[in-house]
Amino acid sequence: MGRRGSEGNPDLVIAGLASLLVLMCLPYHIAFVYTHKRVGQVILVTSAVIMLGLTAVLCTPAGFPYSGSPTDTSPQRAMLVHFDRRFHSESGQVRKMDAGIWYMPVDRHSTKHLMDYAPSVVYHARQATCDGVYCGRPYLYPMLNLVDTRKTIDFPASHLNVDRVSIKLVERQALGRDLVKLSFAMKGPSHVTIFISEKPKAHIVRWSFGHHIPVEVFTLSSMTETTFFIYYSHSGNTTWQFSMDIQVEGNKKLTAPLINMGLAGHYLHGINQVSSDLLSLERDLPQWISPVTWTATYDEYVF
Repeated sequence: MGRRGSEGNPDLVIAGLASLLVLMCLPYHIAFVYTHKRVGQVILVTSAVIMLGLTAVLCTPAGFPYSGSPTDTSPQRAMLVHFDRRFHSESGQVRKMDAGIWYMPVDRHSTKHLMDYAPSVVYHARQATCDGVYCGRPYLYPMLNLVDTRKTIDFPASHLNVDRVSIKLVERQALGRDLVKLSFAMKGPSHVTIFISEKPKAHIVRWSFGHHIPVEVFTLSSMTETTFFIYYSHSGNTTWQFSMDIQVEGNKKLTAPLINMGLAGHYLHGINQVSSDLLSLERDLPQWISPVTWTATYDEYVF
């Protein structure tokens, strides 16, 4: 269906399958052409049909891949996330904050089609930036290999008035000359995603999640730091406690900053799932776009 993000190219797969079918049928058509009395006429008519089809696809609305008609539903898929971000310094103070509606395409060339066919909608939008842990974005899953942040756009929106993810460093315990254990207590909405990147000369060797062995996630070539991902979901208003052991190299002090941690709280249901800004943007979008919407907070800390 071609809905695997902005980085995949489904056209190549479809072209390969179509070429295979053509090659399988080609020998029979060649024999048919050679037995015909007017070979040139057959080739001319076939070429004309092919050119007519290409012209219709490339130069008329018939080639537009999306439709919002109830009788011919082929919508463009996208995700709209109303986000509210805060970046904290080493002392815990907010050093930067912003908010907006993040448009993430699930189809290839989705942003381009939106800019070409709805320029008035994207007039005030800006290209999304990649800053912070895993681009500093409230990804629901580690999807940089499917949706590159730099190929998405942000619409202006107001700040959210919802409960944010709160985290506290409960204990910083030295386990040896080059090993320290960080213990945390976290509280947030029912769906929380955590992205952790290592500081230079600091390596997470063990944590309290799953099989206790950290597994890094895919990142962009421009991102040199090792990054890890945790998805947390719960059904009650509880505090989650976890820990990680970090090994340091060289003369790096155990009291120095060791990791950057980004925490995203996702409101996927309930009264906070949508905002007035989201509803307003949905009304302005073309009918052939079918978005999945939710709100999310993002807080980034240094520990």
